[in-house]
Amino acid sequence: ISAMFISLSRRSVPLIDRLGQMIDALELAEDDPDRLSDLFSIDHLVTRMRRNSENLLVLAGEEPVRKWSEPVPLTDVVRAATSEIEQYSRVLLDMQPEIVISGHVAADVVHLLAEIIENATMFSPGDTPVRVSGHEVSAGGVLLEVRDNGIGISSSRLSRMNWRLENPPLIDVSVSQHMGLFAVSRLAARRGVRVRLQAATPKGLSALVWLPGKLTGRESARDVQERSRRLAERSS
Repeated sequence: ISAMFISLSRRSVPLIDRLGQMIDALELAEDDPDRLSDLFSIDHLVTRMRRNSENLLVLAGEEPVRKWSEPVPLTDVVRAATSEIEQYSRVLLDMQPEIVISGHVAADVVHLLAEIIENATMFSPGDTPVRVSGHEVSAGGVLLEVRDNGIGISSSRLSRMNWRLENPPLIDVSVSQHMGLFAVSRLAARRGVRVRLQAATPKGLSALVWLPGKLTGRESARDVQERSRRLAERSS
């Protein structure tokens, strides 16, 4: 079954990439604001299609295709995850500055967060924000929280979901019904990340994601200045 998942994903991803490239070309050539907005929406749908296809690789135990050689700022990682969901405009970020994520795991963290943030937007009212915060903790590592204002879930279901997050399943028929949850549990187990769901106050659901210290670090003042310089050069 894993070999079948890998084959299906490797057939789909190149086609999705080609489709994304065509949409990028159309966006560059488009001046009409309404048509450009439609193209942006299609672009986000294509990004979601890619992530669904990459979920097959995750479930099959394959390493991510996308990797970075250098540490990536946490804010950029979370923004990348947010850009992969349809209702990205609802997401509000509150990130502690100067935190970085190891480049070799950044793609998995982006993927994991995108699944969690997308669920938060799907199961909460469309006119409410989804808040994503992140900060270092005294025990080590970084704690991220994704909080929505939905109706929440029952305590029994919450317990089952948390058990599943801590015990990545074998591939069976239930994967098709809860692919995102299974992908998150596999990604977390692969990188030593802990994910736990809990009821939010006064309502909604909160997803806590702990990244261990071995995956995180702090930017030096020199790194911050260098990154600012590169951004300024791109802008000019």
